[in-house]
Amino acid sequence: LKEKRAEELSARRHSLRWLEWQAGLPLGVDSKSFLDLPCDTRFDDEKSADFNLSFLQSVQDLGLRVFMNLDGMSWTKIEDFRRLFTRVKSEIAEYISHHWDQDWFFGYQFMNGVNPVLIKRCTKLPENFPVTTNMVKSSLVRECSLEDEIKHGNVYIVDYQCLDGIPGNTFNHSKPFYLAAPMCLLYVNKQGQLLPIAIQLQQKPSADNPIFLPSDSAHDWMLAKMWVRSMDFQIHEISTHLLKTHLLAEVFTMATLRQLSTMHPVHKNVVTPFLVNLYPNTFPQCHVHTVTMALSIGGGGHFKLGGKGLKTLTYRHLCILKDVADRGVGDLPSYYYRDDACSIWKTIHKFVDKILAIFYKRDEDVRGDAELQAFVDDINHALLSNPSNGFPTKFTCVAELSEFLTMVVFLCSAQHSAVNYGQFDFYAWIPNAPSAMRKPPPTTKGVVDMPFILQTLPDVQVSCISMAITWVLSRSAAEKTLGTFPDEPFQNPDALKAMQEYQSDLEVITKSIVERNKTLPIKYPYLKPDKVANSITI
Repeated sequence: LKEKRAEELSARRHSLRWLEWQAGLPLGVDSKSFLDLPCDTRFDDEKSADFNLSFLQSVQDLGLRVFMNLDGMSWTKIEDFRRLFTRVKSEIAEYISHHWDQDWFFGYQFMNGVNPVLIKRCTKLPENFPVTTNMVKSSLVRECSLEDEIKHGNVYIVDYQCLDGIPGNTFNHSKPFYLAAPMCLLYVNKQGQLLPIAIQLQQKPSADNPIFLPSDSAHDWMLAKMWVRSMDFQIHEISTHLLKTHLLAEVFTMATLRQLSTMHPVHKNVVTPFLVNLYPNTFPQCHVHTVTMALSIGGGGHFKLGGKGLKTLTYRHLCILKDVADRGVGDLPSYYYRDDACSIWKTIHKFVDKILAIFYKRDEDVRGDAELQAFVDDINHALLSNPSNGFPTKFTCVAELSEFLTMVVFLCSAQHSAVNYGQFDFYAWIPNAPSAMRKPPPTTKGVVDMPFILQTLPDVQVSCISMAITWVLSRSAAEKTLGTFPDEPFQNPDALKAMQEYQSDLEVITKSIVERNKTLPIKYPYLKPDKVANSITI
């Protein structure tokens, strides 16, 4: 049996080889076409995986073809964006189109939009963000200083420092798009709303880098918020979505297939439903090129940002309970992503614990499992062996293995669903999250008017491209949802019982989310277990 397992893994490692497809990013699979990949690791239909074909179809589905030739034409007023909504059937997108410019909704999206992982409690103002009490006095409702509000835990911050120094994209090799590296300070008022109170659009404070405030002109404040939302779009697509779900999931899948025999209890009983389909090495570059076509980041800048993201990625950030604690957001009101994600994490962890208890009676059993140790070693190799990221380099005990496998399952299922399937909902109304900015950030107050804003926002053609791309990315292909397994996966009665309890626990979470959403003006549906895809299918 040992010889058969060794032969199986040797053949797998021969057919699934690592490749550096882009310097600074996680390694991928070395293959030039779908035919190079083992049959059980690739899409059944190559066309279904062709993002460009799907993009062209979405242009037709959304009725955007008539607008696609209007290259360089700016919109004449904000309400004109509604002309793109003729075939939109998204209740949330429609809601956003009427509430996008309200400060409470701007804050809401840091918690429950498609990039709900950046906000953190502000325990001390950064030296390069010199906000004073006098600046934000009109926003503070508890009649105390900004410093006291920070001490009381009412102030939060989002910092896009990772965009500093990244070059902007060029659309059609001629039109420049612009980036900024903003910082945004937010405040929880007495009603529990998270409101923006100060925005600085670049990292270095100076006379030509003003701090924008709610007390500024309506157009100044609107454009400052648009810049933050646009830069959030860039970080979301390249770091939160591409790097921290798709590319990591491919690493976990490759390491599983290369190092864990199909007879291994972890492969057979835990990770099989969550393995992703593999693409040839030409696909990520083509896929990313299409997605970044309408972004301010691209033309190489997106890979630089991805490289920065991998260098600063930590294992704790991928473990939601630790990440929530590290960001200090455990008691932030109305943070539904956090609530649902933590519930699902605990449920997955409980299931994984039960499965591992069947096969690993002692910590020594884990330490002595050569396939497991090769598995985690392969993962570290594919993540460019960064000793500061906190990833385990060996599995030393059952608890450590359980947390790691929980992270893998959570990332490939719940986390991807949270940051992927709401993209059209939140990005369809272009002013809410502009994919690209056509003018550089303002350097002074009092010069912005509505024509200036419309000349900064994506033109008609880029708006259509952005809308079509997010439509493709948001399509639900979840034939199998969280908690479903291959037919008869468990021969062990204890494992079968653990699976049934796992499914029952997920049903409880689903019912709880349904009841909560009935009370909300805008639902948070993205982590409802009966809608969470078991693995990344797009």
